[in-house]
Amino acid sequence: MKIINPLYDNAFKYLMDNEQIAKMVLSIILGETVLSLQSKPQETQLFTDTTRKTARYDFKAIIRGNDNLERTILIELQKYKHPDPIMRFREYLAENYRKEETIITSSGEEQKQALPIVTIYILGYQITQADILALQVGRHVKTLFGIPLLQKN
Repeated sequence: MKIINPLYDNAFKYLMDNEQIAKMVLSIILGETVLSLQSKPQETQLFTDTTRKTARYDFKAIIRGNDNLERTILIELQKYKHPDPIMRFREYLAENYRKEETIITSSGEEQKQALPIVTIYILGYQITQADILALQVGRHVKTLFGIPLLQKN
């Protein structure tokens, strides 16, 4: 059996350029079923110089969650071999949070709205905060001082 290692640039490009394989890979990473996948224009898909390499893919996807509901999301997938682009990741993500996408509602109407963004970073180096191969960082909202976050009418 041969296994493709996404840390290698050519393997990563092969996986992400094939829609069927990309849907499978993203479904495994997300833990949800990717039903459809549309490549979005990227700032740069792959650039190299003598010391660094990065690859970036942006997708608009329809996924089916564990609750069996379908939703549209943006997926930002980046692969990098050195720890110096962290601020670049943040700036790029902030820029994408400002964009609105056109979606088709269940009634068939076009509607513009900001979509949730799922970011996936494949890092070719060990991060100092964890001695593990893969991690998921989740955003959790909690109330402070017992004050409700949303007031119900």
